[in-house]
Amino acid sequence: MAGLVADPHVLRWVGRGWLPDLQKDDRAIPAGRGGPRQTGSPGSPEKVRPVPGGRQLMFNGLKGLAITLLSTMNGLRQPVTRQYPAAGNLLKHQAEPTPVKDRFMGFPALTWDDEIGEPFCTSCMVCIRGCPTQCMSAVMKDNPLFAEEKSTRRKIVDTFEINLNRCILCGICVEVCNFDAIVMTHEHEMSTYNRNGDRVDLPALLEIGHKHQKATDWIPPTKRVKPAAAGSGEGESQ
Repeated sequence: MAGLVADPHVLRWVGRGWLPDLQKDDRAIPAGRGGPRQTGSPGSPEKVRPVPGGRQLMFNGLKGLAITLLSTMNGLRQPVTRQYPAAGNLLKHQAEPTPVKDRFMGFPALTWDDEIGEPFCTSCMVCIRGCPTQCMSAVMKDNPLFAEEKSTRRKIVDTFEINLNRCILCGICVEVCNFDAIVMTHEHEMSTYNRNGDRVDLPALLEIGHKHQKATDWIPPTKRVKPAAAGSGEGESQ
């Protein structure tokens, strides 16, 4: 103890009150919380009682470590849910979003007749009258290609607008359309920061519809029925 106290650093700490003065109070420093320590003279060791609830404190600490370990292991496993827009986990990161199914019904759009070069829509207002949310509006006009005998559509759509904020993606407009002029596309990421930014006009609807036609090799249902009907007619004639 004399050598320890003679150290200049120890004397400085004792002077500042950071360490007890062992020359005045000849008691050993405690060995630790809950452990044995010496009191009084150095030759008379005495055990101190354990801290109340020490086992419970140790158990709670081990329990916390176990929970942290389990959380870490779960983070390395393949998740059941997919994070949007990236799918995967820490070990396998995929930047591509999850592809939608073919039966997925996104926002509606208008189709384009590539043979004639005009929309299928004649603005007959059937889809507008059948829409439960009244999210559509359209204006009809005379078809100039009909006067030139290039088209069989007497009327053609002039303006068409859909408020996507009010659309409920029910597909009624597609069911009631008689000219295959509207389809439910796979578009669903069209949110904007403007209040009226989800109002889609005729050029945008035709662009979305044309994109859907190319991606899905879309064929009008009326044209898909004609070959079957022609085959049945030939069978009856034979």
